[in-house]
Amino acid sequence: MRRKEILSCIGTEKGKLYTREEIVELLLGMQDEIIRDYRSRFGNDLFNRKYFAKCLEAAAGRSGISGSRGVRELTRELEMMNETIRLERQRISEEDRSQRALGRTLPGEEMEVISGFSVKGTDYDAVVITPYGVFVVEVAGAAKKGTKELLDLKELLLRDTLKSHPNVPFYGVMLSADGSRSAEGMSTFDTVLSDIRSYSDGTRHIAAKEMAEISGELREVSEPVKVECPVDCGKIVREYSMFVNRCEEKKKSELLRKLFGLPKKPDVETV
Repeated sequence: MRRKEILSCIGTEKGKLYTREEIVELLLGMQDEIIRDYRSRFGNDLFNRKYFAKCLEAAAGRSGISGSRGVRELTRELEMMNETIRLERQRISEEDRSQRALGRTLPGEEMEVISGFSVKGTDYDAVVITPYGVFVVEVAGAAKKGTKELLDLKELLLRDTLKSHPNVPFYGVMLSADGSRSAEGMSTFDTVLSDIRSYSDGTRHIAAKEMAEISGELREVSEPVKVECPVDCGKIVREYSMFVNRCEEKKKSELLRKLFGLPKKPDVETV
């Protein structure tokens, strides 16, 4: 018989796609819901989301179910939730920094930046449209390992998307998210615009009208970047519900044993 789930699931769902901001918001909401319920049942020893899994293990120990399969799975899922939030926040921060760096144009400079979009399932960190070329900017950071091969592929796919502009020069720029040049030819936040400008030979290769057409075509086919979250909050709700029920069963069993002097039953794992 399936035990009743004690929480609603307000977090991410398996197989569904979300923006990075949605993932962080939903996972934090799920954490808060579990924490509120945990505190109401086990006390206020929980003081930090980061240590929730350790607090849960302590509660399991007090209930005599420490080390059970259900507890191990639940703590593993909660640790994955924390790690996912950390990585998504880092990725959002890297994207914000790159957008600010690419937004520092000179007065009167013709340069349009389109950031954080997806075309036909391919995600682009940024595309910069200038009179001397169209630049695909790939951010390589701790939250996402960028490679030259990936950049080349995205450049080719963008050329195909904009194939109605065959004479437009396309270039790829790898941007280091941590501010260091970890590979030769990699740009930093301080150098990325000057590196892009260095491609100019003083000749205008793209007219203002064509720049506007390229921008319009990209915006027309682009969609928000969405990814599948590795955390299935529905599974966590089920595991947490079983954990709570198991703790309560152990507590009642121990109370009855003490009241009536019953022998202690062997611990059979059911979670």
